[in-house]
Amino acid sequence: MTVALDQLAALGPATRSLRTAHATVLARRVFLAERLLAPVPGGAELRAAVARYWTLPGEARALLAREPLFSHGVGWALYHAATGSLPPRAAEYAGLLDALVLDVRLRAGAGFPLGEPVTVHGVTHRLELPNHPGYVRLRPVPPDGRLRVVADGSGVRASTGSGEAVELDLAAFRRAAADTVLPGGLRLESGPWYRHIGGKVIDRAVEAEATPGAGPAGSPFLDPADMAVTAHFARALRILRDAAPAAFAEVQAHSAVVVPIRTPFATGFTVDTCRGAVFVTPEDSVIDTIDHLVHESAHNKLHTIEDLNPLLLPMDGELFVSPWRTDPRPMSGLVHGAYVFTLVGFALAQIAGTLPEAATAIRERVTIYQDQVAQALETIDRHARLTPAGAEFVRFLRRWHAELVGTPRPASRPAG
Repeated sequence: MTVALDQLAALGPATRSLRTAHATVLARRVFLAERLLAPVPGGAELRAAVARYWTLPGEARALLAREPLFSHGVGWALYHAATGSLPPRAAEYAGLLDALVLDVRLRAGAGFPLGEPVTVHGVTHRLELPNHPGYVRLRPVPPDGRLRVVADGSGVRASTGSGEAVELDLAAFRRAAADTVLPGGLRLESGPWYRHIGGKVIDRAVEAEATPGAGPAGSPFLDPADMAVTAHFARALRILRDAAPAAFAEVQAHSAVVVPIRTPFATGFTVDTCRGAVFVTPEDSVIDTIDHLVHESAHNKLHTIEDLNPLLLPMDGELFVSPWRTDPRPMSGLVHGAYVFTLVGFALAQIAGTLPEAATAIRERVTIYQDQVAQALETIDRHARLTPAGAEFVRFLRRWHAELVGTPRPASRPAG
């Protein structure tokens, strides 16, 4: 399936196409992971966890398509299934996927396909806990965010009597506290799974620095419960929502989770296998934070576009000068940069009109982005091996860049 580029890649929010795109990409990955895991020794538990995706109704699948950790778990399963063996963490990943499926079932108000009917918050559900024979009933979720289940029947890890308690700690990977929910429904999180995923990226950045003892002394992950952190991101998103609603809708569509970080080795990044999460620094300037949010969300969006419409043919490891990096980059990096900085430029150009005190600095930044994108497009035109969809995409990108160049530039400053 392909999604029309003029709908999916457009600078405005093509909501229906975006929902279709996210769901299509996840369904493809689930299908492939399920098939690849079938012959892998010890892969039955993880394969069963992946396959539970198909037991969900449409609304719950749509919710799951926006859960970064489900994307990560399926991606992890795909990668290791392709090698023919699974690391010891496979059971842990199976538990993560199981818990996420359970979570979206509850959020979507969906029933469970197996077991005796049980009532939760006045809604009847059916549930069978993986790895636990017999059926369970769910207790209401208490304020601490833990979903508790109690055995209903025999054989559920019952070491003493019948009905040993089993606990799924949803708070370990999804904080539900009201003060961590941001404008647009984005969630501010930094649980152990996000620390594990993002920590690997930061560790690689530290290694690339090649400076002994360069690693940060403390954790690079900030506490979402810190009111100053929450307030800063909330303000950034409110400014974006009010001044640049199309850009805000883009962030909302492609970023379900914001992971707050602070490290000298990265101001923001995404992880393709954790689609829907953005790792972002709350900068001293809220404009810088807005820049990061739009930037990283645009990377998530372009990865989805590439999954459905490959843009480049293989280029055998060729590297090119990048306007944004000191080291040469693959052509995909230039395409991403040109697209991302065009979207950021549009968002900032709109914000400049609502923040008079920062308007000149914002317009100067937009001018820099315009010039950098022009350089990247020149290299793309000369050297990129584009698919038909890629050629169409670059035509769109040139048109959008021309529209951005048409926005007012800052007045020249007098010499001296």
